[in-house]
Amino acid sequence: MALSRTFRFSYTLGEDITKGVGNRCQANWRIASFGTHGDDAGLIRSTVVEHMDQFLVEYLRVNQEACDSRPTVH
Repeated sequence: MALSRTFRFSYTLGEDITKGVGNRCQANWRIASFGTHGDDAGLIRSTVVEHMDQFLVEYLRVNQEACDSRPTVH
């Protein structure tokens, strides 16, 4: 296996959260992939799309109430 035919993605999305006086934490979402692509750029694109889909599903699941209460922009 040649190194030029491998890929690795690692995403970390985070947000600092302050709870009360002096209580801070950070909420993170992480995902990573490693593999070979055999010169198939479509495989790399589909991996990125799959990761973003997983993030959006998880984000909406956790934030459903907040997302539902936002006003709609027309």
